[in-house]
Parts: sequence; C-alpha cells; structure tokens
Amino acid sequence: MNVDYPFEIIYVLVARGNKIILTDYTIYNGNFQQISVNLLDKIKKNKKGKIIYDNDYIFYYDNSNDITYMCLINKGRSSVSNEVIFTLLNDIKIKFTDKYTLKEIVQAYAFQLSEFNKLIKPIVNFYSDNPSYIKIGILTNENGHKINIEEDLADNFYVNNNKIPLIASKKSENSTYDIDKMKISLDEEINLKFQQISQKKFRKKWSQNIFIACFIFLMIILLYYLLIA
Repeated sequence: MNVDYPFEIIYVLVARGNKIILTDYTIYNGNFQQISVNLLDKIKKNKKGKIIYDNDYIFYYDNSNDITYMCLINKGRSSVSNEVIFTLLNDIKIKFTDKYTLKEIVQAYAFQLSEFNKLIKPIVNFYSDNPSYIKIGILTNENGHKINIEEDLADNFYVNNNKIPLIASKKSENSTYDIDKMKISLDEEINLKFQQISQKKFRKKWSQNIFIACFIFLMIILLYYLLIA
C-alpha cells in the first residue's frame, strides 16, 4: 500500500471504564483530551471501533476487559488503513499489560500510570514514520483466527455530530518554559495572598491586644478610685 500523504497521531490514551484515564501521550495542545473523555461513553466493551469527528479527525479504540486503548489521528488525505491503526493500538495494549498486573490496573487512580507514556512515544513515532507497516497475523481473536477489521468495524462505527470543534496544534519549543512561568506566577500569587492573609490576621490580633490593654488600664484606674474613695 502506498501512502501519498502523512497522517498525524495526535493523542493516545489508556483508560479504565468510561472516565478514568490511566495514562496518555501527546505532543499537541488542544481540547482533544476532554473530548476523548466524553467519547468514552460511546465505546462498546470488548470491541474495536472508530469515531469520526469533524470529518478529518478519527478516534480509534480497542476495548478489552473494560480497558480502552484509544488514539486520535488527523487522517487528512492519507490512505492509512484501519488495520495499521489497530496494529498500533495492539502494540500499546501488549506493552501495557506486560508492564502492569491486572490488580495494578484496577486499583490505579487517574494518571497514576502516567510513566507508561514513555513507552507509548516510540510506538507512536514508529507508526508515524511507517504508516504502511502491518504485522502479519498480529490482529487475531482469542481463538487465533485473523480478525477482519472492516467486518469488525461494521457494527462499531460512529459519526459524532457534536458541534464542539476539535482543536489540536503542536506544542511550541517554549511550551515547557511557558508552563514553568505559569507555575512561578501561581507561586507568586499564592505567596502574595498568604502575605495579605497574614497581615490581616496580624492587624486583627494587634487591635484585639490594644483593646484588651486599654480595658485593663481603665479597670485599674477605676479600681484605684474605688479604693481611695
């Protein structure tokens, strides 16, 4: 198969159930993560499928034992096949289940297994550079029979009519620096608020002490006059 135009793998995630993202990987900025979470409700258990979004974007998923392996691609004008994408997802699934036990996966909270994105990155890079690559016999069912992807997708094909546009743009080289600046600004803001609260408490405490001192002083004077009267 000849691929005349490249396709972009924008986002990859591994999720448990329909809400908990265990790990993800991307080199893009945008609103696709939230859209991905919303689409998890559309996924059928123990099925492979795809969701077309905004014409050019496609979410592919492979659900196994309530664990969803999903990727978002910008297909553009490429002729990349469904089989290539599901081979990519299958590679991620194998790596993931090799690294973590079922107990670790079931008990993990959101993004607790984020370190796995280091293993997703080389897989994504490989398929981005080799969009025609298919592992012979890799897509088989539990009985060892080769899966016909097109037939499998026939009952699991969904066109999303959501009006929210999907936004995805590559991160700039300064994105890390910008994030660091945001963290610094946030720290400065927190410190400023802490100082303001501390000063307010100090002034309140000082006023209370002055009031008590004045009250004691007046009581002493009153007691003095009572004694000499």
